Amino acid sequence: AVGCDHGICLWTFIASTSHSAWVHFLPWTGRRIRCVEFSPCGRYLATSAIGCSYFTVWDVAKGSKGDTPFPCGLSSEVTDLRWSPDGRSLFVGTSRHKFFIYDTSNWKSKGFRTLSDSTACWNRDGKVLLLANPHSPSIHVMNLSPKVQTYLHKMSIEMPRSSVYAMTWSPTSERLAVAFKDETEDETIDRKSRGTDLVGLDLIAIFGTEWEVLPSFSALGYIRGPKSRFGPGLRNMATHMCFRPNCEGGAILAVAWA
Repeated sequence: AVGCDHGICLWTFIASTSHSAWVHFLPWTGRRIRCVEFSPCGRYLATSAIGCSYFTVWDVAKGSKGDTPFPCGLSSEVTDLRWSPDGRSLFVGTSRHKFFIYDTSNWKSKGFRTLSDSTACWNRDGKVLLLANPHSPSIHVMNLSPKVQTYLHKMSIEMPRSSVYAMTWSPTSERLAVAFKDETEDETIDRKSRGTDLVGLDLIAIFGTEWEVLPSFSALGYIRGPKSRFGPGLRNMATHMCFRPNCEGGAILAVAWA
């Protein structure tokens, strides 16, 4: 699924020697799509658009959009959608210091306050949620198991002048990859002029995870990105990360750099 102006391009690929594919367009007139997130079963697609305070869920098999949009507060904008691996919960991040967790069995939600717009990732069974925002080097751990009272545990990462930009957990939840961005980022300053001052942006931190009621993390090391195409001394930043599913005997991480 690829979000674009006025809708979503839904590509279907055929595994054959001809590498054939076709595309079906799901229309959302007048909107520029910001987030697309498939459910684990692949049937449903949660989407939101720039400037929208709600998200919608498509039935991909039927090519139809749900009749009822799911609101996330007045004057807020949906910035992130994350389906839990078991498909039972959907994290919805917003721009108004609040996030929601939807129970997909009845589509009822619970709202939580946060210091800023958040990004998140789930553990393998959908019971623990990691939360971070672009203005802090800290990660919060949230336990959502019905057997445990929901509470937050703060995990700190010591990275000079950098903040958490993105996170991804391996399918077994044994490895956590964390990418960073500069907390003083200013769109009026071009990347070339400030690239030498950005500490740690070309690094991805890798943590091992051990489990009790809440996970504990131990630093394993860093992955350094390729040299910047803008010149010597400048640094790339990881923009997208994804672990390979169903990887036996370890973990394989794919990274896009910019």
